[in-house]
Amino acid sequence: MKYLFSVLTDPTESRSNMAKVAHAILYAIELKKNGHSVLIYFDGGGIKTVENENLRKYMELAVKEELIYGVCGYCASPSHIGGKEKLRKQE
Repeated sequence: MKYLFSVLTDPTESRSNMAKVAHAILYAIELKKNGHSVLIYFDGGGIKTVENENLRKYMELAVKEELIYGVCGYCASPSHIGGKEKLRKQE
């Protein structure tokens, strides 16, 4: 099966939101380990995941497992948070 996780939740807004993002990444990793085709796309507030220190280990695993499909170009632009550059640094 093929899966796409679209992360839209801003993990910096609350502990609950951070848990939602962490679980999306962990579920994607588990699905891939079980032979499924899985990708993660960050959009909107979800782009803040790439700069969140509390989620760094999850992002590193996602990058290592080649799960990152991409990020919203507008949301990740330097005028917003520079998410593209931060994601490249993790690769």
